[in-house]
Amino acid sequence: MNQFDSRGRRPRGPSSGPGRGGGPAPDRRPPFRPRRPPSTNERFADARGITFEALGTFENRRAFVSDALEQLFYERSVLPSDKGLATEMSYGIARRIATVDALLNAACSRPQDMVQDGLWRLMRIGAYQLAWLQSIPAHAAIHETVELAHRLHQPGWAGFLNAVLRRLQRDILPIDQAGWSSQRSLADLVANPDPSWLPLREANSTAARQSGVNSPEQLLIEGLALRQPVFPNPFQYRSAYWAAVCSYPEWMIDDWCRELGETAAIDRAFWFNSTGRMCLRVSTSITTREATLAALEQCGIVATAGRLPESILLDRPVPVSDLPGFWEGLISIQDESAMMAPALLAPQPGWRVLDLCAAPGGKTAHMAEQMHNQGQIIACDSTAERLPLIQENCDRLAIDIVRTQLVGLDGSGTPEGPFHAALVDVPCSNTGVLGKRPEVRWRFVPGELRELIPIQMRLLRTALDRVQPGGRVVYSTCSVDPRENEQVVREVLNAYPAWKLSEERCHVPGHPVDGGYAALLVSSPS
Repeated sequence: MNQFDSRGRRPRGPSSGPGRGGGPAPDRRPPFRPRRPPSTNERFADARGITFEALGTFENRRAFVSDALEQLFYERSVLPSDKGLATEMSYGIARRIATVDALLNAACSRPQDMVQDGLWRLMRIGAYQLAWLQSIPAHAAIHETVELAHRLHQPGWAGFLNAVLRRLQRDILPIDQAGWSSQRSLADLVANPDPSWLPLREANSTAARQSGVNSPEQLLIEGLALRQPVFPNPFQYRSAYWAAVCSYPEWMIDDWCRELGETAAIDRAFWFNSTGRMCLRVSTSITTREATLAALEQCGIVATAGRLPESILLDRPVPVSDLPGFWEGLISIQDESAMMAPALLAPQPGWRVLDLCAAPGGKTAHMAEQMHNQGQIIACDSTAERLPLIQENCDRLAIDIVRTQLVGLDGSGTPEGPFHAALVDVPCSNTGVLGKRPEVRWRFVPGELRELIPIQMRLLRTALDRVQPGGRVVYSTCSVDPRENEQVVREVLNAYPAWKLSEERCHVPGHPVDGGYAALLVSSPS
């Protein structure tokens, strides 16, 4: 039976109340964010204005784009179409910021450090529309971006902004004048790089990867020809060329090329520059995947069943507020690679489970659902401000077996055992999820790994010390770096002869989900 009404909400009735026992179902919006208050500043409720503010937060406060957008959408009355465009532009610019800046440096008469930050941000917004959003007419992209300068009370920026964007418009060749096709295979691009050809995105990545096609000859890159070379000479400065074209730090490109080879490294770079597919986890204890797919279809959201029994893949990102059943606790947002760790741990009803580094609580809630809300989960995190996020998640899902606990970054202060099982989802480099967290590529530096690995090892030891004989521990990251995955597990196990590595799972980015690692460790009975 379809458990949603025509508005995508769960019906109120005898079977929908708390504990399925009747009465009205609770509104599980966070108690500290009950409803959107009337906005006192509606001047930036449009896509470009929202993007300007979100990017400003990203640049100035080292915040995540997703958090900035969520707050702005909450504060403002934003139309769904503007939400979609603001999300595309904000994430797109954060991902391709080095590529956008290369285009602007070629079109601009002043170096970037001689242009005000706000003006350069407007230039980025305009450039991204001209190059990546061909569905927006160029004249409209330029006009609306220049108009935003006036709304920012910066009329002095308008003339310069207009001139730079029109120069960039002229620099982009129409397809019928281009020497290159608008699509090239990945293999051809690597063999014949051209500093006057702008690779935009993988044209067929989603369909190809879902069907198991990963050949460089079959993966197509969509791009635009430029009137002049914009990027470094690829035959003299290979790493710098790929860093600008793909928009990554040069050291990261070098690392990937050494690890994977050049073609596979550039394949990974383009995968992380794609929007990917938003993934939902269905609360299968109270609804079905089929009912959820039907509700999404009623709301005009295109979705397909994922590879896991409880997963659903959306064709495009959708704001949380537009997802039917989210606030009723029927679905959660979680990538398939993130579902891997709870699935591997497989906690049973009645168990006592330790969850280290639990915030914001997605995996915590997943384990509670696996346990049918029976037993106890001690969810620990080292950041006091993030602990309420765990409780918020559990309240939305009507989960009451989770107790939160503040601990030290190294696990100090973790409650003593014995526990039946533990999940150790450690802080890591995030190199498996660079598409969803585009900020990471610009903020993480190689030296940080030397600081992270000792913390990861201490956290794993903390869990092993507290799980009873015959118990289970899963160590997981959202990284693809073996130094913080396999090497950490093996080094720690050398000091724990009673524990054995039972199973390892490693998701390779783009095949077809994000990257991640999980290892199941089991101890021998006493």
